[in-house]
Amino acid sequence: MKGRVAFGVIIGAIGLGCGVASIVMSLPGLGLAAGVLAALGLVPLLLIQKVLEEAKQMVAGATAISALRELQLESADGEGSSLQRMVDSESGLPDQSFFELALDSRLNAARRRLWPITVVEIEIFTESNISEEKLHQMIVAFAGVARLTLRGSDIACRVGATSFALILEDTDERGGELAMDRLISACANQDFGIRRLAAGVACYPNHGLTSQDVLSQAWIALGRACAHNDGSGESTVEVAKNVDQIADQTAGSD
Repeated sequence: MKGRVAFGVIIGAIGLGCGVASIVMSLPGLGLAAGVLAALGLVPLLLIQKVLEEAKQMVAGATAISALRELQLESADGEGSSLQRMVDSESGLPDQSFFELALDSRLNAARRRLWPITVVEIEIFTESNISEEKLHQMIVAFAGVARLTLRGSDIACRVGATSFALILEDTDERGGELAMDRLISACANQDFGIRRLAAGVACYPNHGLTSQDVLSQAWIALGRACAHNDGSGESTVEVAKNVDQIADQTAGSD
């Protein structure tokens, strides 16, 4: 790796020298040589960038596996891991109990690693008079779309009859909005009875410093998203107010 960096720097420097010389001496040949050398110097740097991106993806995947292992150790009860009972049988996603444990675990990890964690609370609004069979198909289909849309390091859980929650690691509130935009677009391309989605996004540390604070802010944002129904059927994503905004509003009310 160090050899590639050194090679890229040296070749780039030679290319720069040839470029300057071609300008000073008015020699087009040197200009061409400068372009070739600069390109050769750029190749190792692009390879390095690709390796770094792949390494970041591997770290994200390893973090997700680590989270499951940590939770398995924390929830062991002598009769086998209780994680086996933390899966919603209908959707195949983890349930509310798993979500609460995972959020505490991932937020503690975020404090250690100094990166953000985003929580997204989702409510599905279905078509009127939807049958139980159609509702079941919709839940299963939505869970499948969520798995395909989200990253391997993200956690999706079913926390209610038509309610879901996401934990997005190393992601701020803007990343949470983008993740929901992708999920909404993916659902729009399907036909399984979803009328619209409402989502509330909250992020550690911008919207709270504890899991309960972040979760509360996500629920408040979800409430606004659910209330924002203009009859068009468009999905709504609301982001929580940050800690400074909440403090300013509290001071103003006093």
